[in-house]
Amino acid sequence: MKLRMKLYPAQLKAWNSDKKIVAFIGGIGCGKTYLGIRWLAREVLKAPNESFLIVAPTYGMLNKVVLPQALDFYKNIFRGEYQVLKRQFVFPSGGRIIFGSADNPLLMEGVHYKAVWFDEAGQAKRDAWDVI
Repeated sequence: MKLRMKLYPAQLKAWNSDKKIVAFIGGIGCGKTYLGIRWLAREVLKAPNESFLIVAPTYGMLNKVVLPQALDFYKNIFRGEYQVLKRQFVFPSGGRIIFGSADNPLLMEGVHYKAVWFDEAGQAKRDAWDVI
């Protein structure tokens, strides 16, 4: 499966990076969330049986911005199921995306993630970075 999308030059630079940590930093409306959702989908396609993590700086941001956009995209691409109580999206292949917030980063411990997308990471406290 190929992901078809149109990216701006800065998004394309982040998309093509082979670095362990890629920071895509920009202002409102520059496509950070758009890119992050699709970048993680690409990583899932490489390892569909693994666990992945999406983090927002607060629970409110997770529920208002990240979760609705991510689920809308992933349901169409992967045909998986969102489990509300576990805050995870499970793929037919057995892999999953766990959704977390940096409000309480210790709740994200204990799982080995293949890849992590941290939306608005600059708004999070240091201990969230350490856990991730």
